[in-house]
Amino acid sequence: MATAEVGEPCQDGNVAAISHKLSGVASFVFIGGREMKHSAKIKVYYADTDSYGVVWHGGYFRWLEQGRVEYLSLVDLSTEQLEKDGYTFPVVDLNCKYKSPAKNFEELLMETTIEKMSKFSITFSQKIKRISDNSPVIEASVTVVAIDKNGKLYRRLPEFIYKPLFESIESKEPDLQVSI
Repeated sequence: MATAEVGEPCQDGNVAAISHKLSGVASFVFIGGREMKHSAKIKVYYADTDSYGVVWHGGYFRWLEQGRVEYLSLVDLSTEQLEKDGYTFPVVDLNCKYKSPAKNFEELLMETTIEKMSKFSITFSQKIKRISDNSPVIEASVTVVAIDKNGKLYRRLPEFIYKPLFESIESKEPDLQVSI
């Protein structure tokens, strides 16, 4: 992964727009080129693994959730504030392909982008790979919808949620599926 100080160009031509550390996970955001993505470094600890020293298959979902929450915060959508305002985003579809096991003390890189978006749902593309050799660990596609405090599905994502997300992907690859 190319790194740079905030606001400086990286080797790949992107610009490091935001850099911070949350819950022990270093996060970087790259805006430029053709996509906006949230990237986070993750170190595997003993608590993340099973008795064989391999990350438990369900353990990855906590990291994926962090990636989606951080992506939303990039466009000024605080999940804490959204929840106070009565909006939550449950996962309604999750497809995870396990490529190779992550092991104790390995350093990983998680990348989160928007794969598909409509006025009704958001599908995130999330990948976790080894930093040491760039080999894939998992690839996931996660779809979320917006519901109110009573669990009722919103017929459409509210404009103040949809608009900043749509704008974050406007310049992405032409094959991105966006329906309005």
